[in-house]
Amino acid sequence: MTKCAICGNQISNDPADPHCDSAEHIFPNAVGGQKSISGFICRKCNSETGDTWDAALATSMQSLGLMFGVQRDRGEMPPLKTVTTEGERITLQAEGGMTLTNPEFKKTQRPDGSMEYNIKARSVDEARRILEGLKKKHPELDVETALADATAVEKYPEGDFHFAFQFGGPEGGRSMVKTCLAFAFSVLAGTSATRRRLTSAI
Repeated sequence: MTKCAICGNQISNDPADPHCDSAEHIFPNAVGGQKSISGFICRKCNSETGDTWDAALATSMQSLGLMFGVQRDRGEMPPLKTVTTEGERITLQAEGGMTLTNPEFKKTQRPDGSMEYNIKARSVDEARRILEGLKKKHPELDVETALADATAVEKYPEGDFHFAFQFGGPEGGRSMVKTCLAFAFSVLAGTSATRRRLTSAI
């Protein structure tokens, strides 16, 4: 039996107890979280610090995690909306992908009075939904023909991405301190286990 490093309560093995043992990622899941330890923090504190301290650190490190393709122990890195130096609204996805943040829709009146619509959609399904919406205003529109005439284009953004990395703050700083304590605890626990095995062997 050990005490929780956050609240100081005894860590129990009773699943019904809010202070029962909980697997704690030595490095927050937001930045990989590949290694976890037990006997360090209770379930209640793990949940509370995860929703506050670790969440703050995750927000500050999100762009870095996406750029380096950090693989989480659980789930995927959430997408990040950003604007390039050329004003392009781009959403960065996990594993290096990127898409337009929103579909682009431009309406231009021709000299003969008719309207021209230029649509940039992120998928065929999205283009179909937009065209079906236009068809309500223009019943003569043939959605299938318009989709058949559409062109799939892949291009890189014209502008550069600009990220300002800022770590720390009250919540994120606490998360980093917790990470240091968890790492130290794992080293000490491993050392104790090694000593116990050597003693048994002797």
